[in-house]
Amino acid sequence: MFINDNFYRAELTDVIFKNCTLVNCQLEAASLYRVQLQNCKLVGTTFDHAVFRDVVITDCDLLLDNLNEVKFTSVKIIASRLVEVNCLDSVMIKTQLTRCDLNQADFSGTGLKALDLSTCDFDELRLTANDLRGCHLNTEQAAYFAQQLLGVQLA
Repeated sequence: MFINDNFYRAELTDVIFKNCTLVNCQLEAASLYRVQLQNCKLVGTTFDHAVFRDVVITDCDLLLDNLNEVKFTSVKIIASRLVEVNCLDSVMIKTQLTRCDLNQADFSGTGLKALDLSTCDFDELRLTANDLRGCHLNTEQAAYFAQQLLGVQLA
């Protein structure tokens, strides 16, 4: 368990985190290459300005984390909770979110082009219409954004 630890500019390559807990840790400007996080809890952790490349996150809780201005490349996030996560002004290239809880996450300024959110759940998700351009959604999600972002009244 890591609590309030500072890993500023850490370089993590070929690391597997299993059943780990990180609470209020600082991983600003960190570089994560071929890292796996499995069944981990990351609460209030800051990854601002980090680089995630070939990272797989499975069955994890990312709660109240900051992932602002992060560059995600070939990242898979599977069956994880990203509740109240801030992911502002980030870049997502070849990134996959599958069966994730994204409730109250904020993706403002992060283009979600080619990202498939159709298997993800949320009651509220913050972003702009421009961020959503080119994103794959299910029917219920499309109706939610039509109402929230465009003011469309559904019958």
